[in-house]
Amino acid sequence: FRMALTAAQRLRPIVSVTVHHAVLLLGLYLFFTGFFPSKLSLPGYAPEFSASDAAPPAQFKRLIVMVVDAMRADFAYRNISGKPSMPHLQNLIKQGRAIPFSAYAHAPTVTLPRIKAIITGGIPSFIDYVGNLNSPELLEDNLIYQLRRAGKKMVFYGDDTWLKLFPSSFSRFDGTTSFFVSVRANFATRI
Repeated sequence: FRMALTAAQRLRPIVSVTVHHAVLLLGLYLFFTGFFPSKLSLPGYAPEFSASDAAPPAQFKRLIVMVVDAMRADFAYRNISGKPSMPHLQNLIKQGRAIPFSAYAHAPTVTLPRIKAIITGGIPSFIDYVGNLNSPELLEDNLIYQLRRAGKKMVFYGDDTWLKLFPSSFSRFDGTTSFFVSVRANFATRI
């Protein structure tokens, strides 16, 4: 016993499958464009200041910037049982010889996207997560490039990802691999 199907009844499963596939493709498109957004950066670097753009006189002869990747700010500035968790740092802050600043990077929070976010002022993207394993040179405008162009001497000790991002930027450096680091044997001896 077989009934004759009308044209509309024959098209119904085809239309249903087509609509489901279209919704699936739209969902995939929205997911990938949201999760892996295309990050447009301006080509080149900011122009140099001219002589008419007089910079204010320097307040210090030297500046030391210490970036501690992935360290919680509350650990650096808190007191545990009445004792500061980092007494030397807190004393420098109290004496006015150090200025605390906490930078927060959005996900993904692995080394490369965090460094790029802090140094360029941009928003990290998940595609940078893949580059974390083999960091290419950073070719967009950034703080390290501007300091080097201004003739500032920079010394670096820490994660070798910085050395991959900014080759030939530091006058003296010692990079430590960020993978398989023994805190006692490697990091502590370099401090």
